[in-house]
Amino acid sequence: MGFLDGLGKLFNTGKNRKSYTEMSKEELFALDDDDFYFALRRLNFEKLFSINDCRNSTHRTYFIVISFIEEVYNGGISQFFFNSSRECAPFVSDALKKIGSIRTKNAFDELVESAQIPLNDFDALQELDDDEMIQEKMDAFDESFYEEEDASDCLLAYAKMYVDDLIVS
Repeated sequence: MGFLDGLGKLFNTGKNRKSYTEMSKEELFALDDDDFYFALRRLNFEKLFSINDCRNSTHRTYFIVISFIEEVYNGGISQFFFNSSRECAPFVSDALKKIGSIRTKNAFDELVESAQIPLNDFDALQELDDDEMIQEKMDAFDESFYEEEDASDCLLAYAKMYVDDLIVS
C-alpha cells in the first residue's frame, strides 16, 4: 500500500466507502487487515490523545503499543522516546507481553537495559539524543524491529480478539 493510499484509508476519503463509525462489528471483521487496522485506528485516535484517555486496560494496552509501533515506523525508537508518546515508555514492555509480542518485548527490554534508558524520567530521555553509543543501540533496535513485524502482527491479532473493548463510541 502506498503512502497516499494509507492516508486515504486513515481519513476515510473514499466516495463509496461507508464510514468506519457506521460499520457494525461484522463489517469491521470483513475488512482486510490493512483496512481493519486503519478503521480501528480511526475509531480510536479521533478521541484519544493520551494514555489517560483510555477507558479500560485492553484499550490502554492497545494505545501503548500502537503509539510505540507508529513512532518507531515513523522515525525510529528515538522518536518514540523524544515525542509525546514517551508517556507510554514505562509501560511498553508489559503491553508488548500482553499482546504476545515477545521478540519485540525482549529487544525493547535489552535496549533499555544496555543503554540504561530512564523510562520514568522524561527530562533525562531528552538527553539521550546526544549520546552516540545510545544512538547506535537505538539504530540496531530499529533495524531489527523493521525486519520482524512481530509487534504489528501481534497487535492486529489482539485487536481482533478484543475489538469490543477497543471501539470508542
